[in-house]
Amino acid sequence: MKPNIALSAAKTVLLSDLRRKLPEVVVPSAIIQSSKDYIVPKFVAFYMKKQIGSQAKMKILKAEGHFPHLTAYPLLLKVLKRVLHIKG
Repeated sequence: MKPNIALSAAKTVLLSDLRRKLPEVVVPSAIIQSSKDYIVPKFVAFYMKKQIGSQAKMKILKAEGHFPHLTAYPLLLKVLKRVLHIKG
């Protein structure tokens, strides 16, 4: 990732805290987390699931890294197909 993009993304993440909004989520949601994410630990996914409640399904991928769509896309695709009820 280019340094200027990384800095912009880090600022966005670190300067925004929307935890208070999680209980307001009323639509079905999927929380997908890498098992070895060194930026966002697994307890964050568990916290989100607890705050959102039954509307959220959670899947921990057996993957490493913060960007499973880049590092473990076959696993992510499999989960997304299941969540979205897509056959094939």
